[in-house]
Amino acid sequence: MFKSKYSLVLMMVLLTIYSILWAFLNRDESLLVLYGGVPFDGEWYVYLLNYFMFSGYVFFVFKKNDNYVNGYGIYVVLRFQSKMKIIIRIIINTMYYVFIFELFKLCIYTIVLLVINKQVFIENYFTFINMISINLFLLFLFLFVQIILELFWDSKIALVLMQSSYLLLLSLGSVVRMVIGDSYLNLLILPNVLMYERLKSFYTFDWINMVFIYLFLIVIFITLILIVKVLINKKDWLERV
Repeated sequence: MFKSKYSLVLMMVLLTIYSILWAFLNRDESLLVLYGGVPFDGEWYVYLLNYFMFSGYVFFVFKKNDNYVNGYGIYVVLRFQSKMKIIIRIIINTMYYVFIFELFKLCIYTIVLLVINKQVFIENYFTFINMISINLFLLFLFLFVQIILELFWDSKIALVLMQSSYLLLLSLGSVVRMVIGDSYLNLLILPNVLMYERLKSFYTFDWINMVFIYLFLIVIFITLILIVKVLINKKDWLERV
């Protein structure tokens, strides 16, 4: 899954830098702060730090599909009777990637809080577990979209599109909330769902609402699969040969 033996080390360094900066910015012993994200009225440097972390994730899946769209790999792909096998492989690898690095991020942030504040706590286990789950699911969706884009366009274009889209949605979230207020329509701006500080301002954390979010994300995932299933069978795999 990792491009080289140094990839894991580099990501660990990135996660450590992020954790230290995030802990000093928030000055809170709660682990839930890790999933706080950027408030609607957040400072520019909070936006920048969040974008920095997201960019680290997308850079690590950059050119993940080169073995499918360039060189000899194209002919390997053409031998597949069902191109969806490629998508299944991508889904499994992406899930693995997100889970491993989110686990690392949680562990590193816990250690940083213990070093800085000498203590750490979880104020609401229900909310905390759900924010972990939502982050895992949504980060997977974001990275899955980028990897799929790399199947159809140049990897650099996919990278720019993904980063630009995330930054645009992140900024757009505040504007949309100013226009429509505290409405469930804010869920349509996916970074809002990713961030506890934003989500709690217009959404109630209870079982029914959490189930609705999961169903909402599953519908997005299924829609992506159906779209990709149509496009991947129409793709001209020899166009780059």
